[in-house]
Amino acid sequence: MVRPALGLSVTQLVGNARSASFATFSDAPAGVAPLPLINTLDRTRINLTPSLDITGKQGLSVRVGGTYRFSGAARSFGGYVQMGKNF
Repeated sequence: MVRPALGLSVTQLVGNARSASFATFSDAPAGVAPLPLINTLDRTRINLTPSLDITGKQGLSVRVGGTYRFSGAARSFGGYVQMGKNF
């Protein structure tokens, strides 16, 4: 048996979407100002997770899927394979 599936979700950031960190080098001379690392995240991200489940007659099942995340400035992709055996 083959069963396709599709998951769709939206992640909404609530609050401040800006993060800030400051770094210094361990060998930097005294009095050197820290290096600011400021990042502004997108407030909305769309998550898409398609998958395909394949189940055999003897209880062996395989799931193949992917994960896709999209926002205004970023994209990420991933994939997975799962295998199982029913007892």
